[in-house]
Amino acid sequence: MSQLGELRRQRGLTQEEVARRVRVSTRTVAAWESGAATPRQRNARALAKALGVTLDALHLNDVSEAAS
Repeated sequence: MSQLGELRRQRGLTQEEVARRVRVSTRTVAAWESGAATPRQRNARALAKALGVTLDALHLNDVSEAAS
């Protein structure tokens, strides 16, 4: 179970709800949770806000600095 998926479930959110809040596809959220992809800086900030945590709390290994 991924840290991101665990945070999402603890907050009672679905992947669809997170995707809507971050303005990405559900497929993208699933890729982040599986580790197949890492959110870019802008999306990581929106993701942290959607989950009510700091960027550090997301424990993302390699957040891209490029705008997305």
